[in-house]
Amino acid sequence: GQPVYSSAGDNAEEIGSISDIVFSKGGQIEAVVIGVGGFLGIGEKSVAVDFGALEFTLAADNTERWVLPTTAEALTTAPDFVWAEDEPVDVPAADGMAPAAPDAMAPAPVTTQ
Repeated sequence: GQPVYSSAGDNAEEIGSISDIVFSKGGQIEAVVIGVGGFLGIGEKSVAVDFGALEFTLAADNTERWVLPTTAEALTTAPDFVWAEDEPVDVPAADGMAPAAPDAMAPAPVTTQ
């Protein structure tokens, strides 16, 4: 939900807001997904931006902000970010044990006396 600005200057344009983070398998941030355009979340477009392109800086008004040196128009014309479907993989756990069946994890019924 953090806003992203075109610069640290007083006249900086708010070009979008961070809506998600993309991590590598090693747990490092690779990219951020920025919501661009739209009004009150309607018609908003998601664009992925390399995390290294963002700068967390002190603005001219002495507030901290995320800066991406581009324009909202440039982000609007960028390709849409689309999440790939996350398919579960039937792989045994590292210790060789298979995951428990869903019913095995259900709490025991409560009995009253």
